[in-house]
Amino acid sequence: MSVNTTLPNTLTPEESLVLRQGAVALIDALGFRGIWSKAEPAAIVAQLRTARVRAANEVNLQSFLRPNSLHISSFSDTLFVGGTVSEDEDLAGIVHRVALAVASIQSTQLDAPVPLNYRGCISVGEVMIGHDFFVGQPVDDAATLYEQAQAAVVWLTPSTRQALDERHLGLTLFEWTVPLKSGPLKTLVANPFAAIAYEQIHALNLAAIDMLIPAFMRPFRASRAVEVVQKEQNTSAFLDAARQFTVDNFDAVSNAYLEEQAQAQEDYQNGLL
Repeated sequence: MSVNTTLPNTLTPEESLVLRQGAVALIDALGFRGIWSKAEPAAIVAQLRTARVRAANEVNLQSFLRPNSLHISSFSDTLFVGGTVSEDEDLAGIVHRVALAVASIQSTQLDAPVPLNYRGCISVGEVMIGHDFFVGQPVDDAATLYEQAQAAVVWLTPSTRQALDERHLGLTLFEWTVPLKSGPLKTLVANPFAAIAYEQIHALNLAAIDMLIPAFMRPFRASRAVEVVQKEQNTSAFLDAARQFTVDNFDAVSNAYLEEQAQAQEDYQNGLL
């Protein structure tokens, strides 16, 4: 599967022949099908535009001062986010940044008149990514699996999970049993509260997280259909797990981060950087 939302070819002939190891996230809004009967079309279009801008901002933030940039593409309520490895960043680093970007996207789409609750998956493999252009096996895998989650959760495929170890999790990823249409799968998932936690790395403000949880639940309240209520309950359980994970691991991650910053400052003063 390939995605190209612009007509011109934005890759040079040399670049168009290169596949590199990388990671791709494919996410979409839960319950978007049929949303036109629940809200004004103009409001929906406005929210999709806002969502695209906010998502691009989050991706740009994760690319700031990094050796290689993440890229984003969108179609309706569906978003692709991805990046490829380089000499300065391995596959695990790319997966971590993609996960943090989509987790941040999840938490910034909920305060609008038409809130969007995103779910999807992250896949790895040989991929070619350019401006608004994704093609390769990870795209095919993600396209097959991204609608499997029965909750507002972004999860890692087994091959993506295998690319990581505990050193790469931080506050961004944690282990959870994901309810898929095919059955439960224990894997790593993106923490939707990670961006908030990292912004408050000196001292966690739980009130900010607790204010966000009802916003996550709001999109489900428009329907009491069985499948919607099941996704609501699954999402509630996921958010409880994400909150607890953030609380349990914040101090350790914060201390490690502050120690790294102090060491970097010392090395800079000593002329090592």
